[in-house]
Formats: sequence, C-alpha cells, structure tokens
Amino acid sequence: MIPRSTLALLLLLSAMPCLAGQAQVPGPPALKAQAQNETAAPSMPNQAGSAFARYSGYRIRSIHLQGSQRIDQADLLKSISLQAGQLLDRAAVRASLQQLFATGRFRTIAAEVAPYSDRSLDVNLVVEEKLFIGSLMVYGAPRPPTANQLVNSSKLQIGQEFDEDLIAAGIERMKKVLAEDGYFAPTIRMDSSIDPPHQRIELSFIVDRGAHARVGQVIVKGDAGYADGKIRSIAKLHPGQPVVATHLSRAFTRLHKKYQKSERLEAQVSLVDRNYHTDTNRLDYIFQINRGPIVDVRVEGAHMRRGLIKKYVPIYEEGALDEDLLSEGRRNLRDYFQRQGYFDVGVTSSLSTKDGRELVIFDVDRRKRHTFEDLTIHGNKYFPRESIRERMAIQPADALQRHGLFSSALLERDLSVITSLYQANGFQAVKVNSNVRDDYRGKPGRLQVQIDIDEGSQTLVKNTTITGNTTFSQDVLLDQMSTIPGQPYSNYLLSNDRDSIVSYYFDRGFPDVQVETTTNPSPNAPNRQDVAFKISEGRQIFVDKILISGLRYTKPFVVDREFEIKEGDAMSQSRILNTQRKLYDLSIFNQVDVAPANPTGNVERKNLMVQVEEAKRYTIDYGIGFQVQTGNVRSDCENVVANPTSTQVCNPGGATGFSPLVTFGVTRANLGGRNDSIVFRTNLGRLQQRALLSYVQPYWLDRRDLTLSFSALYDSTQNVLTFSSERLEGSVQALQQWRKGETFLYKFTYRLVKVDQATLHINPLLIPLFSRPVRVGIPSISYVRDHRDDPIDSHKGSYYAGDFGVASRIFGSQSNYARVFFENSTYHTFAENRNVGGRRWTFARSTRIGVEEPWTAGGNPISDIVPLPEKFFIGGSNSHRGFAINQGGPRDPTTGFPLGGDGLFLNSLELRSPSIALPYVGDNLSAVIFHDAGNVFTSPEKIFPGLAQWTQPHKENCEPQSTQPCDFKYMAQAVGLGVRYRTPIGPVRVDFGYNLTPTYFPVKDDPVRGPYLDHTGRFNFFFSIGQTF
Repeated sequence: MIPRSTLALLLLLSAMPCLAGQAQVPGPPALKAQAQNETAAPSMPNQAGSAFARYSGYRIRSIHLQGSQRIDQADLLKSISLQAGQLLDRAAVRASLQQLFATGRFRTIAAEVAPYSDRSLDVNLVVEEKLFIGSLMVYGAPRPPTANQLVNSSKLQIGQEFDEDLIAAGIERMKKVLAEDGYFAPTIRMDSSIDPPHQRIELSFIVDRGAHARVGQVIVKGDAGYADGKIRSIAKLHPGQPVVATHLSRAFTRLHKKYQKSERLEAQVSLVDRNYHTDTNRLDYIFQINRGPIVDVRVEGAHMRRGLIKKYVPIYEEGALDEDLLSEGRRNLRDYFQRQGYFDVGVTSSLSTKDGRELVIFDVDRRKRHTFEDLTIHGNKYFPRESIRERMAIQPADALQRHGLFSSALLERDLSVITSLYQANGFQAVKVNSNVRDDYRGKPGRLQVQIDIDEGSQTLVKNTTITGNTTFSQDVLLDQMSTIPGQPYSNYLLSNDRDSIVSYYFDRGFPDVQVETTTNPSPNAPNRQDVAFKISEGRQIFVDKILISGLRYTKPFVVDREFEIKEGDAMSQSRILNTQRKLYDLSIFNQVDVAPANPTGNVERKNLMVQVEEAKRYTIDYGIGFQVQTGNVRSDCENVVANPTSTQVCNPGGATGFSPLVTFGVTRANLGGRNDSIVFRTNLGRLQQRALLSYVQPYWLDRRDLTLSFSALYDSTQNVLTFSSERLEGSVQALQQWRKGETFLYKFTYRLVKVDQATLHINPLLIPLFSRPVRVGIPSISYVRDHRDDPIDSHKGSYYAGDFGVASRIFGSQSNYARVFFENSTYHTFAENRNVGGRRWTFARSTRIGVEEPWTAGGNPISDIVPLPEKFFIGGSNSHRGFAINQGGPRDPTTGFPLGGDGLFLNSLELRSPSIALPYVGDNLSAVIFHDAGNVFTSPEKIFPGLAQWTQPHKENCEPQSTQPCDFKYMAQAVGLGVRYRTPIGPVRVDFGYNLTPTYFPVKDDPVRGPYLDHTGRFNFFFSIGQTF
C-alpha cells in the first residue's frame, strides 16, 4: 500500500472539479453567498482533468470530518450525497460540499483523499467550524447606560454567527452610547468561553468607563429671546454638571414648554454641535434657537378652557403652523362640540399677522344644543340589533350622558364598522346609510339617527381544496380554518385562514412555509366561491440541544422544569414564548432571551440558545400611608383606660379620624438557588403593629401545583374599641392549584392570643374571662374558585371562597370551637353598548356567611366560649359600610362597646357605572351605588330568624333603666354612594354610607353623662384602594 503521507491529495490541486485550483472552499459569510454556493458549482480547470481521472471510480472506504468537534458528526455525514461504499464521483463530491455549506455550520471545507493500492481511498473533509453566540453579558456598566442598553445598542444577538468584524462594530456602538452619557474614553474588553461540541461561544464585555465628562460651555445661537444664562437656567444645564443623555432630552422638553407658555408655538430648538475637550474632559453644547413669533390661538363664539384648546388644536403639539394643522384643528373642535350636544356646530378658522404676532382664530357657531334621543336600525336580518349596537360608538342620551354621544366623525366610523362586519361575513355588496332627523317627534332639539342596511346577497364557500400538505392531513388543517364549505366567504376570512395555516406550520417547526390562495366563482352556483390553498411546507426544524447560560445562583433544574419545549421537539414558537413567560413568572430573572442557533442554516436540528439574567436577590420596600374613615380609636379612650377616675368621655362609637401607617419589608428571593423565598414585613400604625416572617417553597414535592409556606406573626392590634390584643402565631400552609382559577389551601395555625385587661371596655364580670391568654390550635381547609375577569376591578365572572377549621385541645388548643365561613360574589355586565369605550354598567353582589360553634371540654370555662379576638366583627370599608370599623353587632350591656358574635351574615349589592368623562380627570372616574345588609349575631342559630327582621326589635329594651336585654338580632340596612378613580394599581375608592337602621344600645357606666341610650352613627365614610369586593 502506498503511504498516505505521500499520496494524500488535496483535491484542490488534483483533478476534483470542486477542489481543483482551490485548496479550500470557503464557507459563505452571508446568506446571499450561501445561496450562491448552493446553485453554482465550482469550475474545474482543464489541466486537472487527467488528475481527476486517476481516482475517479475508486471505491470510498470511509468519510471523516476532520477538525469538527460537533457531537453529531455521524448524523451529518449520513445526510450528504457522498457515502462509504460508493465509487468516487465528481458530481457527488460537488453536491456533498454544497450540502455541508448549506448547513451553515462551516467557514471553510477542504477535501483530502488517502488512496490505497486496491483502488480504494479514504475521504477526509477538513473543516473549520463556525461559532454561534450563546450569551452576551456586560459587566461594569455605569448605569446609565445600563448593561441591557449596551447589549441592545451593539445589535448583537444570541444565536447569530460569531464574526470578529461584527463584534468590533458592536463595541463601537457601545462606546457611542457611553459617550452620549459622558464617557468619552472607555475601554471595552471582550472575554469569551468556547463550547466546541455545540459550536457555542459565550461573550462577556468588561467595561472600564473611565472619567465622567462634565458640561462645559452652553452656547446659544440664533434669536432665543433670552440671555445665555437664562437658557441654561430654563434647560437646567450648567457648567460642571455630569453629562447624562436624559438631562439633554429633558432640556429640550423644558425649553419647548417655556416657549409654549410664552405663546411662541413655532419656536425651533436644536442641538447643532457637541464639542468634547479631551484636555479638560468637558463637553460643550451648542444650541440653535429661534423663538419665532407669538402665536395667539383663540376660540371665539364658545368658551373653552385653555387646556382643551391645547388638546384639540394640533399646533401646540406639532410646534408648527400651516393649513393642514388648521384643518385638523377645525375637525377636532367640531367633533368636540358635537360630543357636547351641539350637533349642528360650524367651525371656521382664520390666520392673520399684526405687529409681529400671528393671530389664529377659530370661530365656533354652536347653534342650538341637541339631545341624541333615539337610534334605530332597519334592514338587518343576518345580525341581531344587539350585535350591531355593541360595535357602535354613538350613544343615545342616558343618565350619565345627558345629551348622548354623537358626532359626524363617530357616525362615519360606525357606518364603516357595520359595513366591514357584513363584508367579513360574506355580504360583499352591502350598503349602509344613515338618516339623521332633527326635532324628533316634534320635540325641538331632539335628534334621531336611523341606520338603513341593504344586506344584499351573501356569498358562501362552495368547495375548499388544500394541496401541498404532506405533513398534516386536510382534516387537521380544515379545523384551523373558517373558509370551509357552507360558510361565508370574504377576503377578510380568507386572509385570516391563510395566516392561521402559516401560524399552524410555523408553530410546528416549519419556518419557511408559504401559503398561496386562489378563488374562483363556482360554476353553475350563483353567490358561491371555490377556494384553493396551495402549501409549500419547506423544511421542518427540530430542537437539537437546549443550551442555557447566565445561571449564577439558580439551580439548572429550576429553569429546566419550566420548559415546555424539549430536546427533539419541533421548534415551536408558541412553546418558546410560553417558556419565556413561565421563566419571567418565577420573578427571579430580569431578562430571558431565547433564539435558535445558526438561524439561516439548512439543517434539520438546531440548538436552542437560552440566556437569562438573574434579578437581585434582595429587595427592600418601604412606604408611608394613611387611612381616613369613621370608627377610629379616640385618644380620650386611652386616657380613660390609663386613669379610671378620669371624667373624659370615651365614645363607644369611636371617632372620625386620620390613622398614619408605615410599612417596611425585606425579601430574599431565589433562596438556595431553588426559587424559594423568605419575606420579612412590618406595619406600624396607631391601630396595628405587625411583624411577619414567611418562607415560601414552590414546587413542593416536585409538583407544579403545590406551594408550601411557613410563617411567624406578631400582631398587636386595636381593631375594635372594646379591647387591644396581642397575637403570636405560627402557621404552615400548603396551597394546591387544582385547576385554572381553583385553589385549595391546607393550613395549620397555632397562636397565643392575649387581651390586654387594661383596655377592655366591657362589663367587669366579663374581664377575667375575655382577658385570659388563650392558645388556639386550628387546622383548616379552604377552597377558592376565582373566575373574575380582573381581580382588582371585576366586571364579570364569579368568586367563591369557603373555609372550614376546627380548634381542639387535640391540636394544643385551649378553646374548642369549629369555624365555617363562606363567601360568594358575582358580577354581571349590562348595557347596549358595553363593548365601546369601556362603557359598561356592572351589577355586583357579594354574600358572606360565618358560623362559629364552641363546645365544652372537661369543664374548662375557656373551652365554652370563642375567644374575643376570634369572634366575627362587622363594619368598615370592606365590610358593612353602614357601620364604622367593627361597630356592628351585639354590645356590652354596661359600657356599650361591641362584643362581636359567633354568627355573621352580610349581603352587599353594588351598581357600578361606566367611566364618566369630566374635566381634569378625563374618563378615569366612575360612580357606585351600594346597599349593604347584614349583622353579626351572638350565636349561629340567631342568624336565620334575624334575616326576616329588618329593623332593630324592641328598642325600648335598650333604655338604661330597662330590665329586659337589648335585642341586636336584626339585619342592619345601609345605602350609599361611592366614587372610584382609576389608577395603575387599582381604583382609589371613597365610599359614603348611610345607615337606615342604626343599632341602639344602653350605656350605663359613664362618669360624666350617667346612663343614657346611644346608637351607632348613621353617616360613615371610607377611603381605600381597590373595589369593596
């Protein structure tokens, strides 16, 4: 056998056409070059023909990839044309090289052969593999700019090919962003970590920002109208300040606002140059400012606030003055006044110049004010009136809009919407017109709008054919479509179906899928269309390896278990997006980027690159708040307690007052890298001092639906005037997410409750019983079903919660009692136009029932009662709004202070209005009318008899001199009004409640007034955040 070292042949220098004359065939640097490589074969010099003939027809013993470190070489070699056992063939070699280039994995490929004397040879394909970016990290970013801002500015992305020129360009872009924030001499060093088996390279950019430049001179050119010093003061740009990009943008905003306030609406402000002085590290700003003339914009013929003029006249926003903007301003003003009921309004404009001032006058002729009283729709057969109305913007007058909502622009919009609705459902020749009648039914100023619809004939689909689908059956694809036989035909539906098919394929790993549609009238069938879909599926891509980078503290299994896409699965975009969402939901990552490597390569399997950025593990939050409502504890009550001989009066009903609140919390997330967390929170206020320490472990027992938590609580609260309590509590809870919107909670709580004897405002004979420290051990199970559309501001759906617990000495409890609590809330939306502009009336109802039942155990008196802090109380912003905080229910017969009860019933009704457009607040305000009915009862068996009693019975028994007990067994009734202001964190709520049936009770022990008959206040108000229920 001839030695291989002697006869190894570089095909470029031999007769092989694809190698002759080229020792190496470089891989294409870009997609365009790749395509060229796939379509054009390298030429063969004529002088190499005899050399090629020497080995042509040799049997191939083996084929090797030399220089490749990929772990899937065997699979790659199986995919090329050249195979072991074949005879060496020029066309096969050329096709194999093109196939390898098309994979996108190689920069260069050279072929070598080692011949044997038996007319066989080994083929070695010498390759240089590409690298693909697996992660991009920036360290040392000055903030601003942040690390993410620098990465984004580089325009580098994970998954793309590593190229030194692209890296150098990315670094230059980073330096440019740093310069905008005042870092003109940074150094950026790149470190890399290579993973050859996966052709991955992880890049780290270490930023040395250098000295921070300062503002030098602020030079103003042009006609600014102000001295340079005044411009610097307005812009808040002064020499010596650090250079920050946001400071410059704010300077532009301040200058524009200043000129607008001076009515110079055409003022031009621009930065024409920035001069950096390396010797002083100072940056000079050079502004070109032309203040322009004073533009006086007036609206005559009608009064308008200045803020509204600025809102509807675009001259203020655009900073220019031309006929197009004047025309737009006329339309906006006309639309505004028509919305106010002036449907015949006329608006003209004029522009004049005098003494260097430009005067813009919008002349408004409002004419008489109308009321949009009636809207009728005729000719609709296919769609019911309600389906059309819910899509319309014009609104007849109602309780919240005295004159209705109407304008020519809104009417034209509605006609277009109705036309599109019919056309999308096959009525291609539909005609929709309107007829506006004034002085409707002889009433001056009353407007009626009639919509006339000529539906025409409906076009239906006769036949639907699909060709080119080799992976998925026709039945599967038809399930994704609307354009099927017997269904309406329209271009809208056809386009949607095309997009649906593309999305279906794309979501199953077909990135190159193409769908063409053709339609033809069905022969011999009027108003019928034949539809054809031609599919070009292209290649299907599968996930090879999932490569995760960026994990510093987090355990890999925490990320792995959130992946919906696995190795070997089709490259599904929806699964990738769901995986990203679930990783973000863990709240331990600031950023999650996912992308396939080698995006342009023609290979069946591609690595999926995942880069995560871990969030800070420690979070500190603090806040200061307040609460204003009736029923607060008065300071004179504290004085009375401190000095029993005091002559001050302690009102059992409390007082209207202000209660401050300070909160502080520390959260340690991602504990142990397992996504566990530990939280410490404190609340400090006049009524409550609380400290809570909790530990939360999701994925308990390695189950996604289980979360285990431990908590320890110290609470010192005076949430009712009768007493102050201290509570030391520990609990363990398992939360099971059973189904969507349905949750079970399994909980065991052990607490020590202590009532401060000095704070008890009740009969002295009850003080030893109620003030005794009580241990309570109570296991409980809760079920919550939440099907509301928005838990913070619900409009539809339902909410159900049930809780059952048993306190027993078996669990270490001194008190023995069972506790059951149910809550059910429903939300219904109504109104003809509920889908337009958020105008939805909502009827909300909430019913709560609570029962506590003690039992005797061994003659222990404590076990015969429910401890005072464990009883039900009623009254407050999230309870019965006819009572101040916890002021409802039974009262102490001596002092008149509330005692709570063992039974609770509360039913609340609310009618929530849609948003009400008002000046200054816009459409963020809404109103609520509510009715609360309920009470707490001394025992559960008194609940149902009390439901039929709507006023307090036998009030005469509540007189101090009466020998009969005062009866509190009735349903207290309250009505009221509320206001909701929409904010990003939920509606801010103010409620005003009026108690129709206040509770009367005796006060026999009062050092100043003596015995007297008292009652709870009729009027209560509450301020809070979020809906009541």
